[in-house]
Amino acid sequence: MKKIIVDERIQSVQNKIYKEVFYLVLIMCLVSIVAKTLYYGFDATKLITEAVIILGSIGYFGIKTILLGTYYEVNEDKINRSSPKKNALFGGLVGVLIAIFFGVRSSILYANQGEKLYYFMLVFVAALMIYIPVLIIATVLPDYMANKVSKRMSEKRLGDYDEESQA
Repeated sequence: MKKIIVDERIQSVQNKIYKEVFYLVLIMCLVSIVAKTLYYGFDATKLITEAVIILGSIGYFGIKTILLGTYYEVNEDKINRSSPKKNALFGGLVGVLIAIFFGVRSSILYANQGEKLYYFMLVFVAALMIYIPVLIIATVLPDYMANKVSKRMSEKRLGDYDEESQA
């Protein structure tokens, strides 16, 4: 079987074009979501096509990156390996923001004049206890699992490459 040799420069330019097309499609979907939301109001059934395109393409990109082993290789090349710490901090920060939102919302909607602080604190603390651990796990665990699978795939690919070069 004859392999076609492709110039790396041409391959690089093609990859840049594909990347730009990917971003263009995502931007067009987001503009469509905003336009439909402004015109029809928020109706999730009218946004299914855009959601499938956005989530499907991002999911495909993520899965393909992990299975090819490039996710691990890119993270291995980083000098500062603090991604789990950043992810945990991000999850915790989002958890605090959600807790503040729900605390303020419940104190405005459900509390009488003298109970506002009590309602805020009660809902804020309960939301902190729920959302911070869940969001920290939801942000750290996928990165850990992706690194683990990608490392295994990268080592397998490099092992296959070594066997081909020795033959």
